[in-house]
Amino acid sequence: MCSLAFSLVASLIMGSSFGAGAVFADTASFRSHWFPDEFFSQAREPRDVCAVAGKLIRYKSDREDEWQTPEETWARRAGDCEDFAILIQHVCEQLGYSCKVYVFFESVIGGEGHAIVAGQLKDGRWWCADNGKYFEAESWEQVRRDIAAREGWTSGRIWYAALSRQQVGARISAASRRERGVAYRRVSRN
Repeated sequence: MCSLAFSLVASLIMGSSFGAGAVFADTASFRSHWFPDEFFSQAREPRDVCAVAGKLIRYKSDREDEWQTPEETWARRAGDCEDFAILIQHVCEQLGYSCKVYVFFESVIGGEGHAIVAGQLKDGRWWCADNGKYFEAESWEQVRRDIAAREGWTSGRIWYAALSRQQVGARISAASRRERGVAYRRVSRN
């Protein structure tokens, strides 16, 4: 289980803002520098992206709730649930797929959360990536049930929030960005 902070979803549900976020600045450079061309020639859809991520990135939980950029996850070949979700979201968007990072929590005191990336297929079904494992669901309710089952949540009360790229970028701390030397540009809130 991922160590996502409960305060993340609580602030989203209560309407708090993450403030002006950051997005990944240079998409072309990310694509050419961080991922070899043959990756994009082989990965044409989310299922392919998950297969590559699942093979090449290992799950590694962090001591704290520290979110990595897609570049960092790829370079380290390791990350936890939100790192997988951010990486897969970024690559899938490069391939033209609309998707978001979703964070889920069971409605219990002190519970840990979990992050996935998901998008809707043309036929209305959902594709999802959970730590590099691809699955499809007939409905959003089925996605919620599948995540609860995968996480061993039994209360039946699940909270979730969809995060925009700006909100994801805001979760990556400014101090960490400076230390890592990763290029970002600021964007205004919508």
